[in-house]
Amino acid sequence: MVLCSEDVNNGLPNSLSSNDSKRVIVCKKPESGERFSRNGRMGVPENSTVSVVIPNWNGARFLLANVPAISAAVKTPGIESEIIVVDNGSTDSSVAFLQTHFPSVRIIQFEENKGFAVACNEGVAQAEYDKVLLLNNDAEVAPDFLAPLLEHFQDDGSLFAVSCRLLFSDTRRLNFGRTSAKFEYGVLTLDYLDDIFDSPCATLVASGAASLIDRQKFFELGGFDTDLFYYEDVDLSYRAWKRGWKILYEPASIVYHENQGTSSKVYTREQIDATIARSRFLFMWKNITDVWLLSSHLLKIPVVLVGALFLGKRFIYRGFKEACRNRSFALRKRSTEREMAKLSDKQVIALTKT
Repeated sequence: MVLCSEDVNNGLPNSLSSNDSKRVIVCKKPESGERFSRNGRMGVPENSTVSVVIPNWNGARFLLANVPAISAAVKTPGIESEIIVVDNGSTDSSVAFLQTHFPSVRIIQFEENKGFAVACNEGVAQAEYDKVLLLNNDAEVAPDFLAPLLEHFQDDGSLFAVSCRLLFSDTRRLNFGRTSAKFEYGVLTLDYLDDIFDSPCATLVASGAASLIDRQKFFELGGFDTDLFYYEDVDLSYRAWKRGWKILYEPASIVYHENQGTSSKVYTREQIDATIARSRFLFMWKNITDVWLLSSHLLKIPVVLVGALFLGKRFIYRGFKEACRNRSFALRKRSTEREMAKLSDKQVIALTKT
């Protein structure tokens, strides 16, 4: 069972124990033959509004394949919407395609590739509506994916985001679902839970590839941290939890995703892994304030580095070196996160466990 508010009042902030959010979210394991069936699913809430923000870089083929379905999905009766594509200096036909075939799509153009985080931050800043759907350009949405996301925001002021159920576009197997946190070798890592839940429940991370977020809370968090490439959504979600806000996983909202469809064209697998390792170290130094967890992390760094070299995982060592060069950025942000936190690290971990 995952407790999101009522049974975790011990020392928790009002945002997790107020009258408008006193419901326990249970991750139900379905019986055989009923996986992800949702009888009596609610329709679109009245007066729903949503801004869709899609970062793009040389993704014309993705836009061609996916924008028609996105446009159709947000035109569901009862939804007032807009689609914003933030183009990172594409040199392909991305912008021309949108201008020709989808003139209603707002295009924000950068002259150069500023990266995922900057693009998303700018898109959210220019969005008209309070709820913003973040979508990768390689995300293919199911026709009815939006209503289950919007429904959660109707009566829960402590909700920051709702994350979709991401399936690989080719195999239709789970790509990203419900996550919790665990500490391994002194580092907070994601525990990717099995594809067994058929009802909404708490999750540690709202995927940057497909999630509906509260725009005002996004601003209060300062948006995505542009220094944590490939770890932006983990960092943002963790900071939201520490502020006392909730994140839900909604398995009824299905999106198909070509994982790293854009970045894999530019970077090698080792470069991506090194960047993730770098961001993971910086994440720890910026966000973990529990004395015992941080001490464990620092004491185990030498063991992790020696083990990485011994096992031939040089990308971890490379990521650590890069993190050390950028540690001043993380340490400056650390004081802000400590001051704004309402939950401890251990409380956040406990809230997202089954």
